[in-house]
Amino acid sequence: MTTEYMIQFRLLAEKRNFLSAAAELGTTQASLSRHIMAMEAELGCRLLERSTRNVELTIYGQRFLCFAEQAHAIQQAFGAALEEAFGSSAAEAVRAGCGMKFDHIRHFLAAAEAEEFRHAAAACGISPSVMTKHMTTLESEIGSSLFKRTRRVELSLAGEVFLPYAKQFISLQDSVRKSFSGSGEDISGEITVAMSPLYYRDRSRKIVDGFTSEHPSLKLNTLYADNPSISGLLLSGRCDMAFIRKDFRALREEQLVYHPFSGDRLAAVFMKDHPLAEAASIDLSQLRYVRMFIHTENMNTSELVIKHCRAAGFDPDLVSTDPYSSFDRVKNGEGILLYPLPEGTLDADSPFTAVPVEPKILCETELVLRREPITDEMWTFLRYAIEQDHKGEKNTRT
Repeated sequence: MTTEYMIQFRLLAEKRNFLSAAAELGTTQASLSRHIMAMEAELGCRLLERSTRNVELTIYGQRFLCFAEQAHAIQQAFGAALEEAFGSSAAEAVRAGCGMKFDHIRHFLAAAEAEEFRHAAAACGISPSVMTKHMTTLESEIGSSLFKRTRRVELSLAGEVFLPYAKQFISLQDSVRKSFSGSGEDISGEITVAMSPLYYRDRSRKIVDGFTSEHPSLKLNTLYADNPSISGLLLSGRCDMAFIRKDFRALREEQLVYHPFSGDRLAAVFMKDHPLAEAASIDLSQLRYVRMFIHTENMNTSELVIKHCRAAGFDPDLVSTDPYSSFDRVKNGEGILLYPLPEGTLDADSPFTAVPVEPKILCETELVLRREPITDEMWTFLRYAIEQDHKGEKNTRT
């Protein structure tokens, strides 16, 4: 990975288009794409969604953007320091986003601390000739000599200017590695997550409770609202991220990014004494003469239910109901509830039971964030939530 690749990624995220970004960078789309793929391979994750016309960042891409912004800031600060010391011409290459390799920067720091290049080379596990080659390459990229040509290692004025920024670059690289390897230390701070009350009860309660237990120094606030209201909470800055049920009918806000997060299989909720309560699964055709309730939050799912019922030769008796009275209506014998319930949601002493519906209908959940870099606090929670979701993915999708 190079500083140039990170800065290119930052511009690509800003332009949201390979053609526009490549044109501004003076490179080709193919070359820019190779650079992004090289970073993805090194980080072990996808930074971009490949299925969209415009560039859309994955959750990992949004997180990496935070570091790319820092790399750009460090490079611009270094360019300003060079300009102050030597004039504007000396800073042209740096200001333009020259491609310094992090390994070369790390070797520069080793050389700056050593008395001789051979000692620095030995400390880095490379030969003196390779060390010399790396320093020559670095000087060429920066456009200034970093060392005085004496028998001992001695920094030039440009080397002295570069030294503090080299340390910042390496600190940044270490932070990237820790962040994407999951080995970062626990941090303190505060974040706010929004979700519907039903989503909290059904899926994320274990995530929230587990995270709070494992990360006591990071305060996690939760806001509860229905899906249409959650976008407003995000746009107004009242929350940092949100979990919502995917709604194909809802308009997408340009300022927000929607990431696939998880999915729950649609189930029929009965009283435990119902004749179908012991079934392993239930075909929708078996509910031909049964009134089916569905929550208003899941009305987009109702379109799929209607489609499958009509394919089976009947129009379903499907009634929209509010989340708070639906279970009472099932208890009163008015019908059954169609609801996306994660595995193991209902307590053992619950009077209800949930049986998966056939054909399988998956109700998807999205993780929604503002179109901006992901902070350390947000990333700590996101990594935990993603890991927990992956652990339960096998059960919820079978």
